[in-house]
Amino acid sequence: MAACGLDFGTSNTTLGHLAAAGPALIPLEGAHRTIPSAIFFEPGEAPLIGRAATAAYVDGHPGRLMRGLKSVLGTPLMDEATPVGRERLRLRDVIARYLSAVKARAEVACGQSLDTVVHGRPVHFVDGDAEADRRAEDTLRDIARDVGFREVSFQYEPIAAALDYERQVRSEEIALIADIGGGTSDFSIVRLSPERRGRPDRAGDILANDGVRIGGTDFDRQLSLGTVMPLMGLGSPMRRGDLAVPNAYFHDLATWSAINRLYNAKTLREIDEVIRDCAKPALVARLRAAVEGERGHALA
Repeated sequence: MAACGLDFGTSNTTLGHLAAAGPALIPLEGAHRTIPSAIFFEPGEAPLIGRAATAAYVDGHPGRLMRGLKSVLGTPLMDEATPVGRERLRLRDVIARYLSAVKARAEVACGQSLDTVVHGRPVHFVDGDAEADRRAEDTLRDIARDVGFREVSFQYEPIAAALDYERQVRSEEIALIADIGGGTSDFSIVRLSPERRGRPDRAGDILANDGVRIGGTDFDRQLSLGTVMPLMGLGSPMRRGDLAVPNAYFHDLATWSAINRLYNAKTLREIDEVIRDCAKPALVARLRAAVEGERGHALA
């Protein structure tokens, strides 16, 4: 039995352990020490994770690709069920399947069972809501135990980065550590020095710690809304009045954790009504084709 450090990120995941030569990241996908936080459910097959999951989706395999799952922690979506083929899975169970596969790969690679984990976590899973933040950590702790970790603790991601950087400092420094991730951005000011490096309690060296729920996936979403979704009718007018085409469909389609809201026959009927009443039906027809295609793959 052994301990590990796990960084389950919005975009990528890493897992490290204490090897004979010191702390080391474990290869999780071939020689890669990082693995995309993605899972693909193909009918009748074991789920694929990482680059293989994305490749299956890009190659047009029937099934459901899910990414950015960490962003649902602390939100009401966490316990919602989402269609995966003929099943409906809670999003927390999807995360558990992904992390279980990561843990199994790491154990094979390092040749030992991993029963203790230090989980990285953002300073705030949810901005301005301490109760939601607590729920997010509790949920991640429960998932870690579900996949086989007996002992679970947490470390703020920017503090973990600071402790890694401290291994190379030669004198005392006051360091600003910025951790810009896929779902959150965290910042810490930490006192570091060779003399402090071995202390078991470093709480007094954390001078400031804060973060916001803004990251790379927000940029992706805005890029999609600004450049792709207008080609599907976002912002185009309806035939009557001064109204534009309803924008909720486009926002859901541009958000990984919300795409599943479109996977129902009711949404397709609503879009058909919009096509009949809008001024640029050819554009909104593209939206329908995209939603129908995604829905068909997910429910195959």
